Amino acid sequence: MDIKWEYLEGLFSLEIEEIKDILINILSQSGIPFQLDFRVKSLDKIQQKQLLFKKRNQPCSLFDVPDILGFRISVDTERDVYRIFALLNNYFEPRRVVDFFNNPKSTGYQAFNCFYDNWAFNTEIQIMTKEMRDWTNATHDEHNKRKYGDILTRK
Repeated sequence: MDIKWEYLEGLFSLEIEEIKDILINILSQSGIPFQLDFRVKSLDKIQQKQLLFKKRNQPCSLFDVPDILGFRISVDTERDVYRIFALLNNYFEPRRVVDFFNNPKSTGYQAFNCFYDNWAFNTEIQIMTKEMRDWTNATHDEHNKRKYGDILTRK
């Protein structure tokens, strides 16, 4: 790992802590029980995503990756998913929303995937039920194989 990546990782970590604190403050005021998970995309995953973009003839710089920082908000009920989605939209305007909640993927994945450029780094916030979070965590490796396919095997 080179010094530039270590520096970027430090910046990513600072930003994720700031956003996490903001989200916890907003979500705690809602009265809705929630779990907040978060991550910084690894260098390997960023490079895989850039290769995928390049393969699709899309821009693929670091700042084109829409989910450098990722948050997952999971709640007990579908009603709470809608309430949290509306609440966040009162505070932040997403650049793009992919509504897998009302239009689930063929795999069964069901969530609101909201993409923001409100912060220093592109951030994705997924809003889903706890049941969907558990299923998503259990099938994450499968998802990566489908999404990155031959890119993973070239390594």
